[in-house]
Amino acid sequence: MNVERLFGQSEDYGDGPNRTRFIVVMVVCLATMIWALLAISVRRPSDTTLPPKPYTKADLPHLKRNLKALKENASILTGKLSRLDRTSEGRIAAKLWEELFYTPEHYSAFVQNRNVEMAHVLELHPDLTKFINLTKEYQDARYSIATNSDLTDKTAAIAALDKRLQPQFKYPEYSHDRKTFDAARSELFGNAEFDKAREAYRKAWVALALKCHPELGEYFHRVDVYDTAYAYTMSQANALSLDIKTLENAPST
Repeated sequence: MNVERLFGQSEDYGDGPNRTRFIVVMVVCLATMIWALLAISVRRPSDTTLPPKPYTKADLPHLKRNLKALKENASILTGKLSRLDRTSEGRIAAKLWEELFYTPEHYSAFVQNRNVEMAHVLELHPDLTKFINLTKEYQDARYSIATNSDLTDKTAAIAALDKRLQPQFKYPEYSHDRKTFDAARSELFGNAEFDKAREAYRKAWVALALKCHPELGEYFHRVDVYDTAYAYTMSQANALSLDIKTLENAPST
């Protein structure tokens, strides 16, 4: 966490206001340590030590127990993030995200992450082409409206866009495709390109949000602690899941 962003530029900590500021910073740092400890206080399997590689089919029960525990941990971390979203700071951040979504500063970073994400999902699920293309078309059209200075009535333009595209989202498989996309995206943790793009977007969004609401610094730090733990846990789970599938598909010896 950047304490200078929260409390102003660094100063010598002597008596009076500077000393008070130093105490406040130390309290925040202590709170940071507590949150970090809480983030890793999740359920673990009774035996977290994986057998040595190369794995064999005899290791499958052990591997599956560890995979189940990792998924439980990820679920716990998701719950912690959801609780943060429901705080007053979380509601402010969510509202700000909606307000900034179609601004050039935010959307350019978002699109870079989105395109990497969707490209990898399509590799796994080419059947999601319709869903992905519709999503991109709508988002990009909304951005064009938001940034078109020649439009005098953007509300009417958005209404016309909704009238044209929204019915296309009502195709029978939409709900299924939405769930499939979300599931496929969760399987991308551990993919180097996906992880890099996701982290770059997350940092860009937080930096932009803090320019508008610097008082959200501690909130975003807490989110970062849990989000980092979640991404790491999912990366482990995805790698282990791949090992399990490889073993299950391997011929018996």
